[in-house]
Amino acid sequence: MHQENSPKITDYHIHKHILNKTLVVVGFGYFIDAFDLFLYNALRVPSLRELGLEGEKLTQVGLWILNTQVIGMLVGGLLWGMLGDKIGRKKALVGSVLVYSLGSLGCAFVQNVAFYATVRFLTGIGLAGEMGLGAILITETLLDKKRDWGLAAYSLFAYAGIISANLLAGFLPWRACYAVGGIVGLLLLLARMMLFESGLYEKLAATKVKRGSLILFLKNPNLLKRYLCCILFAMPYYYTVNLLMTLAPEFGMAVGAAQPIRANIALMVYSITAMIGTVLAIIVGKLLRRRIFTIFLFMATNLALAMYYLTQRNPTATEFYFLCGIMGLANYFVLLLFAAVEQFGTNMRATAGTSALSTGRATLVVTTTVFLAFRSAGLDIIPAAFWVAAIVFAVGFVCLAGLRETYGRSIDFIEETH
Repeated sequence: MHQENSPKITDYHIHKHILNKTLVVVGFGYFIDAFDLFLYNALRVPSLRELGLEGEKLTQVGLWILNTQVIGMLVGGLLWGMLGDKIGRKKALVGSVLVYSLGSLGCAFVQNVAFYATVRFLTGIGLAGEMGLGAILITETLLDKKRDWGLAAYSLFAYAGIISANLLAGFLPWRACYAVGGIVGLLLLLARMMLFESGLYEKLAATKVKRGSLILFLKNPNLLKRYLCCILFAMPYYYTVNLLMTLAPEFGMAVGAAQPIRANIALMVYSITAMIGTVLAIIVGKLLRRRIFTIFLFMATNLALAMYYLTQRNPTATEFYFLCGIMGLANYFVLLLFAAVEQFGTNMRATAGTSALSTGRATLVVTTTVFLAFRSAGLDIIPAAFWVAAIVFAVGFVCLAGLRETYGRSIDFIEETH
């Protein structure tokens, strides 16, 4: 049901200022979420080497564990999303923090690959709730005209977490890094108790409107289409961050980099400039007053930069990292958050939005599986990455066209339930 014809839920408590208690507390949660998620990317090589792996096994087993983590996020996205609609955003967030904190702490004690994959799977389940539920709680407690900058600030916490993870990975042993993430996450639970529930959700919970039901996807083809498009149009973003940046050492060697490339430095440089890119994405969106076209422009820019990344020849380490920084400027992750929050009504926002964001991350499993299949078929790493790029960007552009324009629209509406 279009929001113009939907019943309204009004008179809810909102923050008048962008920088408020909810944003700060939830933002720090997202900081830890991103810290832990990208900690594995930075620690993949040293941790697996200590477990006895070398050469091609570092790539194959490393991607397998990453896929296991992402599958956990797929499970967690549905779990925390449905709980977010059924029991509340705040309670579901507390549960997700507890699970991923314990999972991260468990990574400090791994002794073999199987246990490593198991704890990363559990961590993935917990991580799945933080990003989507946090974004929803922030936007539902902010004025509509301020949610652009509210989500931008929220995204900056994530990039600060990624930068911190890669800095820490360069100074502390890998087990100590995981222990830090787990302990800080557990301490964050105390701060979560200070949050109040979304007023929009509380008003909805007082009604008999059906919420958090997967059956609604089947009853509402338009909702299902938006949901699937929100998942698949994120594939190009995760291709850039989780394949090109995570495997920066391998790609650096393939393009003839003069010095060895370190994944933690590539990710850190990308994340630093991505903070600027987040602000740039908001400014461009406000100037154009069109959310979908803005995403199209940034996605096209990412495609061009990915092609250049794969075709550079004999760069110095400085030149390679500089290109990673340029790619960070074209980051549009904050726009993915907008799609997850704004495309869905209050009664399905947590279920659809949280699981769409987590499943969007889980598309990395498909991306890396196809990439490894091309490698197994005999393609070198560069041609394999080219073919994967062609697939994921084609899917991304098609699905982007399936989303509706939401710039300037209220999120105070519900999805049709009958």
